[in-house]
Amino acid sequence: MNKVIIALFLVSLIYCVSSTSNTNNIIDNIIERNYLSFTKHVDNLKASGELMSNADVDHQNSVLVNGHLPSYNCQHDHIIKSKKIVTPPQPQQTNSSRSRESLAQEVQQTQAVGSIRINFDTTFLYNKVDTRACYQANQQIVFGKGGADCRTSPGTNCVYTCNANDILNNSLANLIENVILPTIREVFSTLLSVNRVDGVLKLTDTYSDRECDDYYRIPDSYFTTGIANTDMLMFITARPTPSTSTIAYALACVFPIYSTNFYGRPVAAGINFNPLYFIPLLNNPNQFLFKEYIRVGIHEATHAFGFSKTFYDSFLDSNTGQKYTYTPSYSFTDSAPTPSGSVSVTRSGIRTPKVVSFVKDHYNCATLQHQLLEDAGGQGTAGSHWEKRTVGEEYMLGYVQPVFPITGLTLSFLEDSGWYDIDFSYAEPLMWGKKLGCNWFAGCTASSWSDTGYFASAQTESCTPTRVGKGTTRLFSYNSNLPAQYQHFSDPRIGGADMAADYCPFSDVTPNTKNAYCVDKGAQANAVTSIFEYYGSDSRCFEYVESSVVKQACWKYQCNANKQLQIQVNDTWITCATPGQISVAQGISVQCPSNFYICDVVSKPIPGLKNETLTIPPETQAPSTTTSTSTGSDSPTPSPSSTTSSTTSPDIDNSGSTLSLSFTLMLAPILSFVWLLFI
Repeated sequence: MNKVIIALFLVSLIYCVSSTSNTNNIIDNIIERNYLSFTKHVDNLKASGELMSNADVDHQNSVLVNGHLPSYNCQHDHIIKSKKIVTPPQPQQTNSSRSRESLAQEVQQTQAVGSIRINFDTTFLYNKVDTRACYQANQQIVFGKGGADCRTSPGTNCVYTCNANDILNNSLANLIENVILPTIREVFSTLLSVNRVDGVLKLTDTYSDRECDDYYRIPDSYFTTGIANTDMLMFITARPTPSTSTIAYALACVFPIYSTNFYGRPVAAGINFNPLYFIPLLNNPNQFLFKEYIRVGIHEATHAFGFSKTFYDSFLDSNTGQKYTYTPSYSFTDSAPTPSGSVSVTRSGIRTPKVVSFVKDHYNCATLQHQLLEDAGGQGTAGSHWEKRTVGEEYMLGYVQPVFPITGLTLSFLEDSGWYDIDFSYAEPLMWGKKLGCNWFAGCTASSWSDTGYFASAQTESCTPTRVGKGTTRLFSYNSNLPAQYQHFSDPRIGGADMAADYCPFSDVTPNTKNAYCVDKGAQANAVTSIFEYYGSDSRCFEYVESSVVKQACWKYQCNANKQLQIQVNDTWITCATPGQISVAQGISVQCPSNFYICDVVSKPIPGLKNETLTIPPETQAPSTTTSTSTGSDSPTPSPSSTTSSTTSPDIDNSGSTLSLSFTLMLAPILSFVWLLFI
């Protein structure tokens, strides 16, 4: 009997723990597990004396902003535009009516659908073979025709002078090969399945010069002998870029060419990691920053998989296996609300089936027929990223952010390409704009963007719209009138700080603020102890009232079995039963948000086998093999001249994370119970 009581106690105890805590979803679980491998990697470097000393790091030219990556302009389209695609000798115009299976087999025999197998060629990371990499300070690299200094006049033609933070050495090469790349591979092999290549993958001519990047000619062996167990081959470099704001970039460099402007799934790509950003990570490991780097790599790899306007017109309808009867991306005339009335504006968007289904449900707008593409950022960003005003934080924005969820929106897009099958159960939730309706999607006004964090008529502090941090809405008075579609105030010169978000004034984490991201557990040292603040992946920003003033704090949260939000203040849990409810905990008047949609989301349990820790191979001068295998239109930018400031009381809105039960936690108590009954 005692054994039965003990077993029942274990069952109830573990169930309570698993049902009242927030288990990270699978993507974060993969990244966090590989971060442990990264810290071991750094420890090995320190022990062997291979790690660059902190004194040798060029702190003056550090690109990090208080431990975070700065927002940067993705250069994907700018880079791929310079490549010349081979013209088929005998274009076959009938290909558009053939199925994806027959098209795939014409180029490469395929077998059953399975998780995508990604292989990496890291030859250019070792032995100083890359003529475009930095190997010593003051080394100069000429881009294009050369000319002015890249740091003062970045562009296609300039000269880059290397500093200590640009140097590609073995410690950086090993970080990329043994930690960054395996993490990216594991994420994609979890999410994406393809018609696997049968036998060896042999590359075909795509670009006239057979280069995957400037001065990176693909070895002939990949065209003749091929490579086994591979569905996507990636060539890796670690070079500086003309613009120091570029963290990484990628481009597809081999894909089937069926006819003019009709291409197949990319099978080879190049990814470049800018050393300038990775040296600080090696010398000062930080889990939150590591997540940022990984998600930047995932963003760039997604371009290589097909999120590029080069491929839109080649997409195949998964229902028919043939090209869509309409263009998946299109331009259209839309109206934008402004204080002086609606104005006509030309926009572009994606209108494939699963994308449209996703946006209708996400925004709670049955009339939506597309998701908007970015119109800011010039040829490097516009057209191959989602419009920031409508998706806020999604990882396929053209501007990197510390919070970068991999959501069902982009995964729907990838499946709509006709090249991939997606496991949507692992998608991370998109909280930006969730259930806020058609008017919210149409444009930002004080009435349509009335939820917490989305709009303010004066500079004010509040939780960010998705509650991942404590933010500030910054308003600027520009030197000239903003374009008509970007005017949101009676004064046409007043607008928000973010051009990519159409100058909409929303609450964002303020630069130079160390403790703004509630989800950064590394910021716990900056927590306000008097209100029991908590930082971590299971923390969000919430409001509390002090002397009739609404303030913000980072507290731990969870979702109970009834999908109700619970907020922890010290050792007291508050259950939010009604919107706007005020509850006192530890003498603090906590205000419950009006919407917390994340509690409506339940993610897929994390498989027990995913909880193992990777082993980092010993450091090497160079790898024994060069590949790593796996089974698995420009907007004007007036310069701000002044800011307007005031304070307003914020409303309350939603946030983001997920709740799931771990398979391991569920199984363990059951086995314990059975074992105790029979011994």
